[in-house]
Amino acid sequence: MLDFEFNESEEHPEHSDIRELVADFERRLREDAEAYFEPEMLEEVTGFYMEQGRFEDALLAIDRLLKLYPFAPDAWFRKGVVLNLLDRFEEALEAFEHARSLNPFDSEVLVGTAIALDHLGRRKEALDLFEEAVALDPHNDELIFNWGITLERMGHTEEAIEKFEACARLNPEHPDVWYELGFCYELLGELDKSLACYERQLDIDPYATNAWYNRGIILGRLGRHSEALASYDYALLIQEDFSSAHYNKANTLLQLGQLDEALKHYQEVLKIEGDDAPTYHNMGIIYLEKASHEEALDYFLKAIRTDPEHADTWHELGTCYELMDRMDAALRCYKRAVSLRPYMATFWYSLGDCHYHMDHLEEAIEAYRQVVRLSPNAPEGWIDLADTYTEAGYYEEALKSLHHALRIKPQDGHLYFQEARILFKLGRHEEALEAIRTAFLIDPEQKNVFRRLFPELSKDKGVQKLLGLDS
Repeated sequence: MLDFEFNESEEHPEHSDIRELVADFERRLREDAEAYFEPEMLEEVTGFYMEQGRFEDALLAIDRLLKLYPFAPDAWFRKGVVLNLLDRFEEALEAFEHARSLNPFDSEVLVGTAIALDHLGRRKEALDLFEEAVALDPHNDELIFNWGITLERMGHTEEAIEKFEACARLNPEHPDVWYELGFCYELLGELDKSLACYERQLDIDPYATNAWYNRGIILGRLGRHSEALASYDYALLIQEDFSSAHYNKANTLLQLGQLDEALKHYQEVLKIEGDDAPTYHNMGIIYLEKASHEEALDYFLKAIRTDPEHADTWHELGTCYELMDRMDAALRCYKRAVSLRPYMATFWYSLGDCHYHMDHLEEAIEAYRQVVRLSPNAPEGWIDLADTYTEAGYYEEALKSLHHALRIKPQDGHLYFQEARILFKLGRHEEALEAIRTAFLIDPEQKNVFRRLFPELSKDKGVQKLLGLDS
């Protein structure tokens, strides 16, 4: 949102200290709700309240000013700004319309109106007003910056970048433009450009907590985890209770295997935020890594109690139960996970494995069929589907599934042995031997694997001759 800069309060002729002036205003207002105030006093009090973020109080002072001067465009403009900051956009629009009727060529009024329209979802009208405002004031960097913000909110990222870059050319020291550019480049996946913009923002304002935080995210995505940790540390040095920085630092520590340090920062998140399902979830992951299954179970259950729809936790809870050999409980959790996120192949894979280990072959086949539907280019799903079909006695289906895997991994010699095993069961011995010969062509070392996998067959003299094992 546009932050309009108000002139700093000048020294009042009767009050050298603005705080004294504000105290006098508040005292007189308490004593007499209809008290008269000099216009200059109301303007200075309004400016003070704006600087302090006391927007409701600012609105009170502005309304008093408008009683004295109902045709003052600046007062209506200020009222619109305050109402925008209070998220009262319909009322803001009315105030700006008053200002525009009194001064139709004020570019800042047009921008304020555009911001209100943007928040009301009337973005085409907002963009038209930005065009009109820029025509009036083409070198106003703040105007162009806010045009970029509206485009960014509309999802027009590349167009937003154009405006932010134009703003940066007009004012390279703009307090927020490099941050927004960094965010836009991040959305486009241009991480090096994003990083450069966040660092430029920090050159201007080294205490920009969010810039340090976002810089950490980018460094993490670039695989520069140690630098990411340092960036989160700077953010936390500026703002100790920045829970997102604690959380992301913990995630980075988890990636680096520094489990105990990660736990400390997740605990900080819980101190600041209270119950938080993703934090409990990640703490459960750490205890799984430590093979402390009871502790992992405790944190996963806390996550579920906090957010019963947290699908990832249902999946990990299933994994935890499976490691504890509590298969019925694991199965219930995997079913819950796929019901919440049926498009997740990994969830179906875990459900299939669980059914398979419980000897529920038909149910395992159904789950693996979902895996290959969702991830048709991942060979593992096709291989496990083929294995399960084979075990269930569906040899033709097994062969079809395995051929899908072979199209993806044609140089995997072991898959040809699996094909041969199925072909033997179908009585197609010549094709089976041809599959074995293909495995040998791909990798001669597979001959030793063949002897181990097919001990009886490898002793057959005729087979030895056919496969060239008699030399």
